[in-house]
Amino acid sequence: MILGAASGRQPHPHQIVSNVHKAGLLGLVKTLAGELAPEGIRVNAVAPGRTLTRLWTERAERLAAERGVPADAIIAEFAREIPLGRFGTPEEVATMVVWLASPRAAYVTGQTVNVDGGIAKGLP
Repeated sequence: MILGAASGRQPHPHQIVSNVHKAGLLGLVKTLAGELAPEGIRVNAVAPGRTLTRLWTERAERLAAERGVPADAIIAEFAREIPLGRFGTPEEVATMVVWLASPRAAYVTGQTVNVDGGIAKGLP
């Protein structure tokens, strides 16, 4: 299982290194899946979008201090760009990881599944 990011399909401005890295993971998943499938090894990735983790809460606190607004207002501002209107939770990402690693996904390989509330607009 590989953890990527929705930015692999929907690059973010001013994040060239991250965008290139995450897009490269999509190719890595496809390549490894094709090479390892004959051995019965499945390779998939989960690509989270905006997930309410410590990274985002710290970023929100930093921006809130700069702007003189509550951190919740910063989170709400970024959430407006997400079609589902909210950040994901680490548990929602983990649910997809667990499912893809389970026997229920035995016929799934070479896939990158976005868990991003619909923020990535690119085609698969």
